[in-house]
Amino acid sequence: MARKGKHITHEDRKTNAERIANWELAINESLKKSNLKGASFEKKIRRLADPSKKDGAWIDTVNGEIFSGYFRYREKKQAKKRAVFTELLLHLDQKNCRKLLDNDACIIGLQHITENHNKFIREIETWQKTSHNPHKQFSSLLRHLFCAYPVPQFLDSVWLEAGSAAQRNWLTAIGVGISIRKLNHMPINMTKKTAHAFGKAPANLNVAEALRWAQVVGKGGDERLANFILRSRLGRIDFADEDFWEGAILFFVHAGMFDYEKIAEVIDYLLAQRAANRAYSLKGRTIYSLIRASDEWHNDQQAMRQRGGKLIWTSSNIAEMFIQEGEGEKQISYTILELQSTKELLIEGRRMNHCVATYASSCNRKKCAIFSIRKKPVHSDEETLATIEVSLQARRIVQAKARYNKTISHKALTLMKNWAKQENLRIPSWI
Repeated sequence: MARKGKHITHEDRKTNAERIANWELAINESLKKSNLKGASFEKKIRRLADPSKKDGAWIDTVNGEIFSGYFRYREKKQAKKRAVFTELLLHLDQKNCRKLLDNDACIIGLQHITENHNKFIREIETWQKTSHNPHKQFSSLLRHLFCAYPVPQFLDSVWLEAGSAAQRNWLTAIGVGISIRKLNHMPINMTKKTAHAFGKAPANLNVAEALRWAQVVGKGGDERLANFILRSRLGRIDFADEDFWEGAILFFVHAGMFDYEKIAEVIDYLLAQRAANRAYSLKGRTIYSLIRASDEWHNDQQAMRQRGGKLIWTSSNIAEMFIQEGEGEKQISYTILELQSTKELLIEGRRMNHCVATYASSCNRKKCAIFSIRKKPVHSDEETLATIEVSLQARRIVQAKARYNKTISHKALTLMKNWAKQENLRIPSWI
């Protein structure tokens, strides 16, 4: 018995025919793109570089920023830049720099290089790959094309990211031997020391951070102070009101021993004071009075939990040290002991005329520990030789100050080094 088929209307047949036609069209497009994707990188680039080819079938066969670059250089007057961009891409492909060619930031960097092709000091074709890391490859290419002299590593960021043309000009200028002090559009005062520090700033900083870092170090601050300032809002705001902030940085540099954990709070306080009163000044203030005013302001603003008070904390588990030298009437006892309360810090601060009392909260939270080096002759009163701050997480001595924040004596330094060796504590170069 024959099986009856389901009746199909004319409209249904027409709809099915259209659907099949659309499927065939989609398949043909897919095959076309597949063939393109199978083409060599060189073939794709030469096709994109040809201004007579106007179809968009090649768009998704290369990095999107590559296509964006060719779209930028599509006009006839951009022919030279289009040729330079093409040469860069093909040479990097020849050197098998695939990760770089797939990296959006690096391709944007190549566009910035192309924009500055008139400043090349060497030929593109003479560049050789020395690393498999795409960012190291880009850094090497940048210096090959623009630099006859060493250039700070952090300046790469303005080529890879949203840096300004003026900042990219800093790299090309330094690269041909122009002094950092003569660079255009510098937002800070560049003394010889600041310029030297700018040239030595850490590679992991961006340009704005490097400028602040150089500002601190150039004025005599150590790298630790510079890093704490970078963590504050001063490390992130623009370079407006620089006369005030340059003075504030100098204030911190000369402040002596105080808890650097307070810097971010103090800078928030200073920003608020300057916003409320442009005549606000640090003239006549001490670090102690400034921190006290900052604490009161933060409490009033309820921007932080209540800190301070009469705190007592447990030992850091870094052993104290006791030694004796000499005999009889000439015997002298030396002690390195840990201070474990607000009261002890206040007494130490009064004896030494510095602001070690500001560390109470940080000590209580085990961020740091404060030790005191004491000297006691047989027939004389005890004398405090130095106050030491130890970063507990890093197990590193980060500050050591004598009275009035002066450099510690040779004897105190020797005692501290012996104690540090005993307790496996590191001592940085700035101590």
